Amino acid sequence: MPVLNVPPLLSASIVTAFEAQIEQEMSAMLQYRAWANACRARAYRGSLKWLKAQSREELHHANKFQHFITGLNEDVSLPPGDAPDESFTDLPTLFRAAYDLETEQAVSLQKLSAQITAEGNLIVAEWVDQHLKHQRKELTELITILNWFDHAGNDEAALEMVDHKIGKKS
Repeated sequence: MPVLNVPPLLSASIVTAFEAQIEQEMSAMLQYRAWANACRARAYRGSLKWLKAQSREELHHANKFQHFITGLNEDVSLPPGDAPDESFTDLPTLFRAAYDLETEQAVSLQKLSAQITAEGNLIVAEWVDQHLKHQRKELTELITILNWFDHAGNDEAALEMVDHKIGKKS
């Protein structure tokens, strides 16, 4: 059976950018898992539930990116991700760090989309833009959570209520 020589659909730089995005998603998955473990140890059940769901979602994102790129017959090389930060001070600080993490991912997706668009691959850029749209929804959700913490201040009962409320969001 003859083998077709099909030119790659993505440039090497785009493949590298996809690999970086996959690595970032995997690192985020590990970070959310570490934060979930910290919440489990402190009996923050609502935050534990939400963070575990976020960890699963980040793994799902990484898998989607990997399946997309391998579906285009591109080889994927995945370097090991960053080790998660296992320090924990308080829930508001943890969720601010989560917001920063999601912001980094949104910026990365914006850059990836711009790079793909500049190369004229508008179909792939649209696919990435759909993920960016979802990323923006996650940022909006985190802004809501951060506002709850701002209103709770240092009141332990209010913080417990916020933790419970977060658990209902997952």
